[in-house]
Amino acid sequence: MSGYEKFYEESLYPLQNGILRTLAPVCGNVLSLTGGTALSRIYFHHRYSDDLDLFGNSVEHFNEIVEASLSALENAGYQFVKGSIIRHEAYTQAVVRNGGTNLKLDFVNDVAAHFGECIAHPLYPRIDSVRNILSNKLTALYRLEPKDIADLYFIACSYQFDWAVALQEAESKEAGLDAITIADIISTFPRDMFKAIKWRITPDPGDFFKSLTIMTRDILHASPNSLAM
Repeated sequence: MSGYEKFYEESLYPLQNGILRTLAPVCGNVLSLTGGTALSRIYFHHRYSDDLDLFGNSVEHFNEIVEASLSALENAGYQFVKGSIIRHEAYTQAVVRNGGTNLKLDFVNDVAAHFGECIAHPLYPRIDSVRNILSNKLTALYRLEPKDIADLYFIACSYQFDWAVALQEAESKEAGLDAITIADIISTFPRDMFKAIKWRITPDPGDFFKSLTIMTRDILHASPNSLAM
């Protein structure tokens, strides 16, 4: 077990598990676990992921739910890093510290469209759909983080969907999203960044980059995803 694997398996993931168990009865009926952590902990187990992203869609009394969630964590014995709680009308961030391990929580009340149906899981009762996470991942590609490319690769290899629809759904969340730019970001993913991803399941590098080429072609042609066929 590598150094980072030991950290995630023995420190961060047990902390994630405890926090999600604590939050489940408080906000698990309205806030979905989403993003890379949903993909990596629930769907694919393909890489290690750090933060917990809990999203709602136009949730009434959002701030009250967040405050109840933070109180539940405190009552369960969790401590927040001093000064880490940032509150806005539709967004709250907090960092939990447990021993030498920090875990960032993001609570977001989104107003964008939501696609697909959430699922239940023993880890947390409301897990975002892969379809919705895909649309969010496409809008996030502009931040140029290797983990987003890894997530797109596993989604495309595992699920059948139409790129025209996926791009349309992403554009409904991010006006001006450009398929050509998206394809360019994917096709120019640096080879030396492959090792920067904290893999749990490491793809063959040759297959990985060949698949990115195919993905780029499918996006530019707005065609069905051919990697999962």
